[in-house]
Amino acid sequence: MVKFIAIVLCSLALSYYIFSASLDARWYIIDDHEIMNFLGPEKHISLLDTPSLIEKTEIVDLNIHPRYRPAHWLIVVLESWLWGDNPFGWYLFKMMAFALFMSVFWWITQHYIGIAYGGIFTLYVLSQAFWVDIWTKLGAPEVNAALGLALYAAGFFTVLKNGADNTDGVKLPGVFYWLLMAAGALIAMGSKENFLIILLPQTCLLGYLLVRGRLDSNARFFSSLIIVFGLLMAGVIAYLIKIHGGSDFYSKNAGLHDRLGTFLAYMDSLLARLHMWGFSNTFLIVTASVIAGIIFIAGAFIFKQKGTAVAGGYFSVISKTLALLIVLSIIVASQIIFYNGYWPVNNRFDFPGKLAFPVAGLSIILAMMKIIATLDVKPKTINTIKFILAVVFLVIVVHRGFVPLREATQKHAIITRDFTDKIANLSAELNKHPQIPLVFETHNVWDYEPIFSVERFLSVNNVKNPLYLRIHDSPGAGKTNALLPEFEVKLARQLHDISVKGSLPMREAGQFTRFIRNQFLPVGILNDTQPCFSIGFSGDSGSNCKYLMRIF
Repeated sequence: MVKFIAIVLCSLALSYYIFSASLDARWYIIDDHEIMNFLGPEKHISLLDTPSLIEKTEIVDLNIHPRYRPAHWLIVVLESWLWGDNPFGWYLFKMMAFALFMSVFWWITQHYIGIAYGGIFTLYVLSQAFWVDIWTKLGAPEVNAALGLALYAAGFFTVLKNGADNTDGVKLPGVFYWLLMAAGALIAMGSKENFLIILLPQTCLLGYLLVRGRLDSNARFFSSLIIVFGLLMAGVIAYLIKIHGGSDFYSKNAGLHDRLGTFLAYMDSLLARLHMWGFSNTFLIVTASVIAGIIFIAGAFIFKQKGTAVAGGYFSVISKTLALLIVLSIIVASQIIFYNGYWPVNNRFDFPGKLAFPVAGLSIILAMMKIIATLDVKPKTINTIKFILAVVFLVIVVHRGFVPLREATQKHAIITRDFTDKIANLSAELNKHPQIPLVFETHNVWDYEPIFSVERFLSVNNVKNPLYLRIHDSPGAGKTNALLPEFEVKLARQLHDISVKGSLPMREAGQFTRFIRNQFLPVGILNDTQPCFSIGFSGDSGSNCKYLMRIF
């Protein structure tokens, strides 16, 4: 209990050190407008409002787009009820989620390497760059997925440890840990589709408990619940992809044949890169053969010197480590397939796949330590090796540090305050002249989300001005994404249609504009001689309207 309390307190302290600046943050133009969808002009909701709000999300309306995140949206709606338009509550929740994730990860690792070494390893894992993109933003579904993964891992580890206990009459884990596991799995899988890979360890755990004779009623019920929910999620997503023409959210072909082909092409390019670095196929095959040979020769040596029992323990360690590495490899492969080969990308999309690499490294180190211990190596020598490895990890942590994450948090807080001030000033000016049209001047296809974000923030501030969208040159000019050409075409087409036809046709078709309160009107009906305001996106305004500000 003392260790657990120490871990929790240290995790809370680090979370506060990194994210305290976010408690002064406000709203951001990206993602946070989704929260405004639920708040509306009243800027708060009652618990009685939640069912009608849930109906507007993909939980009920399956035709919105080809992805399905019921747990994420349910949490967002509940947080909207709890925190309303107070960003402090939203960021505090995120900060506590980080502390929980860190506590669980540290608690699990300390079981294998002790609290001090476990803390260093946890710091090493959390110092990776991709965390910045997760924990500095409110709207990222990875925050809720991380919360779910932490709960799942806590229950999973407890059940797994109990299953490995050979003590006679050992008490099976209570329903609490299974509830933790089930709740965590449902939150994680229901927050982001790539977390459906949880089905793999859950199935492995079910098989392990069956072999060990520990498959009680709790194990059967909650494992079935998790697996059935995951399969149901997969089925719904497959259906949504089918009705959207076989493409995913980013307009990439989501057929199994295409994704497997992409994965094979990815592996081929990886192999080509190894060849470029001088690692030929022959070298790789010989290296793998040598490693396998050393493992079996070492096993034979241990059998000869130590007998059957010790050799059995040696091969048990090897087989368990190999099984874990295979599971981790499948997890990594699933992320490559899910992201259509565009992985890793050093942002929030690397989660949870990139966790596999440090976990794999730790499992190999632990296996080596156990093997060395069977060879009558002095404990002092083993402790020295552990200390040296800990120093190496600590040096990496110091080099990476948490300064980038803290600085990103501080920078994000400044940006949010600036954006919120812009929205407040813009709303005040527009509310003075509600009859004067406001023209959104866009210069880039990736202004898509900021445009509708600003519209929703303005609607929350009771802005009633007529809205128009004017496209300058090509919406794809300037900042583009070469990896998503089909998606850019889709965005450009929708922006063009809204500019020319207005947003009403899209709303009537049940598309994303379901939350828009102030409809965009066709820009062609705007009289050039009448007074108008304009705001710029990815550029300034060149029209005759009174230019108020560049907002993005």
